[in-house]
Amino acid sequence: MRKFKLYFLFLLTTSVIFTSCSKMPTASSKESDANLKVNSEKLKETEITSYINKDITKGKNILYCASFQMAWDELSDNIIKDEIKLKDSPETLKKLNERIGSKDDLSPESYVVMSGFGRDNIIEKINKELKEKFKDDAPTVKEELKPDDLLSYAYLYKNIDFKIPFENLDGKLNFNGEKVKAFGLMTQNKNSDEIAKQVIVEDYKNNDDFIISIENNSEKDEIILAKVPDKGNLLTTANDILNRCNLSSKEKMNSDENLMIPKFDFDIVHSYDELVKKEFLNKGFEDYFISKAIQDTRFKLYEKGVVLKSEAKIGCEKGCAPEREFIFNKPFMIIMREKGAKSPYFVLWVENTELMVKWNW
Repeated sequence: MRKFKLYFLFLLTTSVIFTSCSKMPTASSKESDANLKVNSEKLKETEITSYINKDITKGKNILYCASFQMAWDELSDNIIKDEIKLKDSPETLKKLNERIGSKDDLSPESYVVMSGFGRDNIIEKINKELKEKFKDDAPTVKEELKPDDLLSYAYLYKNIDFKIPFENLDGKLNFNGEKVKAFGLMTQNKNSDEIAKQVIVEDYKNNDDFIISIENNSEKDEIILAKVPDKGNLLTTANDILNRCNLSSKEKMNSDENLMIPKFDFDIVHSYDELVKKEFLNKGFEDYFISKAIQDTRFKLYEKGVVLKSEAKIGCEKGCAPEREFIFNKPFMIIMREKGAKSPYFVLWVENTELMVKWNW
């Protein structure tokens, strides 16, 4: 008998909106078009990873979001009902099957994860669940499935406001010699004390090795930025940062200390081609293969509505005590996780300006 193949459709949609002001448009609004909207194959200095246990490549940004792992686990648990096995066993398969990070690290109101066959109207069920949970901010899945096609789908949505808007510092930050848009705290004004109080110094060794977190209006989410040497691996570096946060004493940033953070505003679509066209070896699914493995990640770290003209001077004479500051002008990491979770749901290692909002002279 001639062996036939049925299409397995594996679609991921991730939306992580990190905003600093409630006036910022939501993901569903037309005004929220990203500054950088691109297919990942056009990126030269950034790697996208489906798993957090990824080695860091020198000179490259590395972007991870948990949604792909969530959809993979959904497929394994509720469709295959076994650890997924693919022909040729690509390295990505082995890493995904380690299952580091899951929907258990997230509150249910922040995601939708579903899977099913075309014959069971899975698209309609997904769209109904998205609409019920996210209302006007819900995306619409438009995939067309044949009766025996499969879809495993995950959508992660976070919209987090800072308690107080930071200063706009566009053109003031040099990252590896290139001017980028930024926000933070550089001048003394009536809001300086309140702005500074929402910045927690988790650990400080020197101006090139420190960790801060930013208080926000979410009761669940932590926002951590760490300018630290990398440990060679995304997970190892993130865990080291989180361990330092747990062990060190915390203090508020002082209003006379400088803070500068690059802005990010990107929407990246990535296809995990190493999984595409791989045939399943699991019993009962030998006639299936992965026809599509896509992740769309939208991330925005931005401050709107504040205009600032300022000059910053940093100096230290020989023998004087170093002046503490928090300038993210060298490689650093952004971590987002829910409080008490085992693993972050978003990690970005930043080593170049490709994903930053550029400053146009």
